[in-house]
Amino acid sequence: SGWTPSNPMQIFSDSTLKKDITAIDVDSISSKLNRLNIYSYIYISDSAYNHNVKDLGLLAQDLEKLFPNCVYTNSSGIKTIDYARLIPILIADSRKKDNDIEELKKMVNQLQNLFLQQQILVEKSKK
Repeated sequence: SGWTPSNPMQIFSDSTLKKDITAIDVDSISSKLNRLNIYSYIYISDSAYNHNVKDLGLLAQDLEKLFPNCVYTNSSGIKTIDYARLIPILIADSRKKDNDIEELKKMVNQLQNLFLQQQILVEKSKK
């Protein structure tokens, strides 16, 4: 019970440690992700990060409005993003997009079949 992950990127995820487990609404996730902007930026000189190096990412304030559980605010009011918490969100969005693509493929096949049937009927009517 006192065990802690040896790698800081590891997060407890065992179902026996969780309660109130519910599936999330994938449609709302996709619409929220589409509202996020990705920025390039340079950290200001008094930050803890590399100076004068272009970086790429999200703004915590933007993400907090849509996925508040992915953002933390320290005692000084500085916000950080827990990018690991975005992984399940991105997986859900990827699955939705895969499902959408499969549905579109089915529709294209149905339309192609209808078109071929119409072509056959047109050819028969010419005879």
